[in-house]
Amino acid sequence: MGARGKKIVKIEVPHKEEYESGNKKITEGVTIIKYKDEPSTIVNWKEIIEGDVNSNAEITYIIQYDGKKTTQHFKTKYLDTIDGKRLVHVDGINLSGSNQVSRIKKDVALSEMASGLFSVECIICEALVTVLCSLLADGVAEAVACEEAPALVCIPFLFDPVVYAVCYPVVATICFATLETIVGLGVGTACALGGSYVCSKTGAC
Repeated sequence: MGARGKKIVKIEVPHKEEYESGNKKITEGVTIIKYKDEPSTIVNWKEIIEGDVNSNAEITYIIQYDGKKTTQHFKTKYLDTIDGKRLVHVDGINLSGSNQVSRIKKDVALSEMASGLFSVECIICEALVTVLCSLLADGVAEAVACEEAPALVCIPFLFDPVVYAVCYPVVATICFATLETIVGLGVGTACALGGSYVCSKTGAC
């Protein structure tokens, strides 16, 4: 169950298309998050990439769901490849529908997705556990951990629009249940057992 009593049962992508406009590569689509006994969330999204994602690029996301529209713009700079993952520096801004601006500036190890759609919630949940454990270890209060978690969880999926676009609503749905499970098991125990174990307890995996 999530903070709003929602349980995700399926994530579908009924529409996705890719095309080019000048030097821009554009991917846009619709993703549907289905809940048990609750109305679905429909996420409309567009990813616009300028440049080479293997070196330096500018990425814009326009994401709409639950009557909210978010526009995000990032600049990425390739730094290194470590253990098969590309390490990039991400400098970006997030503009919410209420005109609130937040900024992210950090080095990120990008996650390469090779999974089916049905495991998207599980993948996001496992990333969320890692982030929550890190935040709690750094002394962040439980009451604000789920406010700080979304950007940290979602940024590594930046180049996979199917995952990135639904990451924020999925984190919003499962974060409090995941946090409660970690605290209930004991932070040290839960974080030692890892995301797979914790997310199996919450039903995300």
